Amino acid sequence: KQWYQRRVRALRSRGGRTFQSPLTGGRTFQSPLNGGASNSRSFVKLEQLKKRVAEKRSLLRKFRHLARSRESGEEGRMKEEVKKWRGVSQEVLERLLVRFRAQEPSTSMEQLIDKLGVSDRLIGFDREDGWFKDP
Repeated sequence: KQWYQRRVRALRSRGGRTFQSPLTGGRTFQSPLNGGASNSRSFVKLEQLKKRVAEKRSLLRKFRHLARSRESGEEGRMKEEVKKWRGVSQEVLERLLVRFRAQEPSTSMEQLIDKLGVSDRLIGFDREDGWFKDP
């Protein structure tokens, strides 16, 4: 047991595990899994490359989905759904403004939209006119 503990301490002090092959006549080799700064840099590079590959695969999957939706005619249907959603959102904001004005009469639609953090472009709001464009 003491021999084993000394051997483990000796291996750890060298910075990596060593392997002594019976086929090489007693020569030792540094383990590529646990040996030094160059391997840790390689590991970091490998992880970065894996992350980039995953991002590219995700982007490719999105492009393929977009191409399939354009081929199948979903794009027109999606535009109609967005138009419907935008109209409903505008109606909800108008109702909400009425309720806000019951408490604070000087509240404007711009203030309400800013308070909610909603994008003007997303809901079709024109700040120059102070009201919504057609959905």
